[in-house]
Amino acid sequence: MDRRGFIIAGAASVAGLSGCVSEPVSNASDLRSFNVVNMRVEADRAVAQAEKPITLTPVQVEEIIRQNALGTVQAARAGGDRDVIIDVLVGRIFVPTVASAGLTARGAAAIDATIQVRDARTGQAIGAPRGLRAHADQRFGGLLGAALTAEALQRNGQAGEIGLAGQALGKRIAGIVYGIRPA
Repeated sequence: MDRRGFIIAGAASVAGLSGCVSEPVSNASDLRSFNVVNMRVEADRAVAQAEKPITLTPVQVEEIIRQNALGTVQAARAGGDRDVIIDVLVGRIFVPTVASAGLTARGAAAIDATIQVRDARTGQAIGAPRGLRAHADQRFGGLLGAALTAEALQRNGQAGEIGLAGQALGKRIAGIVYGIRPA
């Protein structure tokens, strides 16, 4: 494939990752019945292949993402009568350093993941897998981004940054599972 083909394929994959976020996993009547009871997170490969070293173990990263994303999803809406489980496969995780925030426009943690909603009783998939991208917040690079990142890393460490990205992921998941955008 020539360079133009790679650029088109890359743009299509980014558009696909971003574009599927807005579409709920099912029709409106099904969405009202869903009740997210658990979330399973797999992040081994993403932690091992992270651009910047992550000092936490994959198990720690998975639990931080799970607690923050699941808490956000459950807080968005509860009470449906069809229990569902969310499977989350983290494909990429980025946790900034002060240096990377100063040199690039990436000043906040980010997670790229694929999710699958499943019926909790049968394990059957509901809808197709969905790709999501979530950012901890809207920090930018440069000197201001480096200062904000340094302060955030000092205050909360990598665990705090991953937790913020997990909360953002939970908001994106709520949009797919419940058809809403939590505040």
